[in-house]
Amino acid sequence: MTDIKFLATDFDGTLSSPQTDNLAAMLEFRHLLFRCRSSFQTRWAVITGRHVECLEELATELAMQGLCPDYLVMEDACIFKRHSGRYSSYWWWNFTVGRRRVKQLAAYRGRVQALLDETLVRYPGTENLAERRIMDFWLRFRNEADAAVVEQYLLKEFAGVREMFVFRWGREVCLAPTAGTKGEAVQKLAAEIGIGREGIVTIGDGQNDISMLDGSCASRPAAVANATPEVIATVKRAGGYLAEKPCVQGVVETLRTFTGWSR
Repeated sequence: MTDIKFLATDFDGTLSSPQTDNLAAMLEFRHLLFRCRSSFQTRWAVITGRHVECLEELATELAMQGLCPDYLVMEDACIFKRHSGRYSSYWWWNFTVGRRRVKQLAAYRGRVQALLDETLVRYPGTENLAERRIMDFWLRFRNEADAAVVEQYLLKEFAGVREMFVFRWGREVCLAPTAGTKGEAVQKLAAEIGIGREGIVTIGDGQNDISMLDGSCASRPAAVANATPEVIATVKRAGGYLAEKPCVQGVVETLRTFTGWSR
């Protein structure tokens, strides 16, 4: 049985999936979360790659399901803490993350811009989501097949480049700087709360989750069944848990496994 002092979950692809009806599993997750909070005083953070502008939308989406995370982490590392029903920014931390990202992007700006221009010409009708955002390359394609092709192309182009990583969710593909990762956010929050990695459980499915699933910030990382092969390999190397079920069903499975709580 694990005392879960801090739980960090990805959202899209982990707690949520547009292809799956997860209502019953989400209710079960809510029950387990309340039980964790009662038994272990668990703090919960939803850590997502969604833009800061989506914070209120995400908070509302979760609240409609009776879920109120203690923290919402946007753009992988920008931290917002729930207080009196609202989320307030870790202003200085978020500013620092933004500054580091700007410096990283500057070093690759020409290369990224060339790839962006080439991609927009090759795939007409692609929506550019990068405007007014910290990422220069964030596109929504007309179909997932095109997005998958571009994702693989970018992975080859930036193989071995530690300053940048490629992430895809459905039809969206982004090329993002590694400054300000989910793993950094988990470590920052753990230090704020005053807990060590032995009390931390992290759960995810995508490439931008790897920094919080490699064992460096959590002793019990886990991947849901729909996770990418790279994520599964990372969690396996870290001695974590590989759920047999996808999305929130896999989150429920993970929590029951770590706590020892049966139905």
